[in-house]
Amino acid sequence: MTWRKWLGLVLIVVLPLLLIPSLTAAGSTSDAPPLQKIPFALRVKIEPQVLKELASKEKTTYIVHLTQQADLAPARRIKAKLSRRQAVVSTLQAVAERSQREIRAYLDRQQASGHVEEYIPFWVFNGLAVTGDLDTCLALAARPEVEMIRANHTHQLPNPNFQPPTSNLQSVEWNIAKVQADRVWRELGITGRGAVVASMDTGVDRTHPALRDKYRGAHGDHDYNWFDFTGTYPDAPDDGHSHGTHTMGTIVGDDGAGNQIGMAPGARWIAVKIFDDAGNTDDVKIHQGFQWILAPTDLDGENPDPSKAPDVVNNSWGDMNGANPAFRPDVAAWRAAGILPVFAAGNEGEMGDGSVDSPASFPDALAVGATDPNDALASFSSRGPSFWEEVKPEVSAPGVDIRSSVPGGGYADGWGGTSTSTPHVAGLAALLLEADPTLTPDDLENFMVYTAEDLGDPGPDNAYGWGRIDAYDAVRWALGAGKLYGQVTASNVKRETSSVTGVPISGATVSGVSQVGDQFIATTDATGTYTVSVPGGLYDVTASAFGYLPTVVKRVEVIRGYMSIRDLTLEPAPLGTLTGRVTEEETGNPLAAAIRVVGTPARTVADADGFYSLAL
Repeated sequence: MTWRKWLGLVLIVVLPLLLIPSLTAAGSTSDAPPLQKIPFALRVKIEPQVLKELASKEKTTYIVHLTQQADLAPARRIKAKLSRRQAVVSTLQAVAERSQREIRAYLDRQQASGHVEEYIPFWVFNGLAVTGDLDTCLALAARPEVEMIRANHTHQLPNPNFQPPTSNLQSVEWNIAKVQADRVWRELGITGRGAVVASMDTGVDRTHPALRDKYRGAHGDHDYNWFDFTGTYPDAPDDGHSHGTHTMGTIVGDDGAGNQIGMAPGARWIAVKIFDDAGNTDDVKIHQGFQWILAPTDLDGENPDPSKAPDVVNNSWGDMNGANPAFRPDVAAWRAAGILPVFAAGNEGEMGDGSVDSPASFPDALAVGATDPNDALASFSSRGPSFWEEVKPEVSAPGVDIRSSVPGGGYADGWGGTSTSTPHVAGLAALLLEADPTLTPDDLENFMVYTAEDLGDPGPDNAYGWGRIDAYDAVRWALGAGKLYGQVTASNVKRETSSVTGVPISGATVSGVSQVGDQFIATTDATGTYTVSVPGGLYDVTASAFGYLPTVVKRVEVIRGYMSIRDLTLEPAPLGTLTGRVTEEETGNPLAAAIRVVGTPARTVADADGFYSLAL
């Protein structure tokens, strides 16, 4: 579930083909005559950075995204966790195998003739990383099954946002107590047992006293528990940087000797190293990390096994370009497989609204902002809305003056950034999964947002999200939860010669408020169905959707430990018509433009004369 603000705005977007930048630099064009001769139909499928690199060197690495993507909706509806993960992986692999067959045969020939140095096929997003020349790149772009060819961008972890320490060493760190995780251990007896949390970061010091006993491979078997795509530590987990060790400490850390630094000390961890010891990575390594998480392998990179996948992944990293969709299929695959993707919102808060990083900006990602010891929003914490018009972050957590583990067995305080707030949420997910191992990523997110301490503007906002997490209230909810399930359909839908009843409504919002103030919001899937886990009680349930009149059902009972069923029917709302014309401001010439109403599915395209019409 993700909260969407409905905005009554008509947004006019000029078609992308009109906005393709020229590849020719100002001044002399003698450096790149071959690029100027590339047909426009090919250039629009190749990121300009790729062509710039190939203008200065014979070969470069680029990432080929194929048009066909797997339909994971059926797999998402599978209730059994392992069956769901296996279904997602097998579906992704089948689509990749089928759609990449001809391209891989072509690349084999290009490799034999020296045009391609190497290539890596992926199934997590259905694409390939190719190190090849310009001729190969252009030939790939000409293929109808290729959607886009992107550059292999490099990324660097930001330095921790150090703040002067304000807290003294204590058994339970201030940030852990702030979100009431210690109450969860003491009063509810929940520590995260049975949950597995993965880190996709710089690695983890497996010998650290606060972490060593929580490592899933602690007894010496590192297969399926560790992989290093940088090649620095191929045999066992380690971290020459410290970022990954610090964040993992906030998730599970506890040395049994007074350093209670982690949210879920009973959980286990695994890790994949995608950043080298200098904090650098690239898109290829990130895709490799995403794929490994879905089906961990042995240390040789063989025998992928989705049964070894984690329940939650902490991602304390991001790309400042919040509109970058490169990893969106990867994140969607995690979510479909029942793996919660937790991402740092970013440290660009001073840039204002819309500064949230990607992948945190994606609809399937759970984005985390940062607060200080006084529950004020950290100045660096990135804000929404996202490029996909969603409120971001979903929640916030402590991210200033955080003390946690560092390589070598020690501890460091004063760390700050959304990198340090994000592991609080990953740890809370582990606590919730011990309370109820059947919880889905949607359930986990719902429990967090519904029980968060509302800060800032009332309700969800683009600074704090729904608020700062409260682990005690979230786990209490999970322990007393039942499920509410149903389908939202339309009645009296007009067809050519008759009216039809029982048509499923996708994207409908179902919300509820109980007599004691508990509340939820859910969104229907493609079949019009919804499901939520909420505390037992009586709820007033409202269903609404664009183009329909809302309906309210009073006193819907949810029983702890059981599934209650409540179907809802909506009547079509009266429609009007919005018409207009899109022209260029200075010349008055008509524009071919896409028109959409923000927050609704209403959209159309203007005709050649700029005229459009929308039913609203």
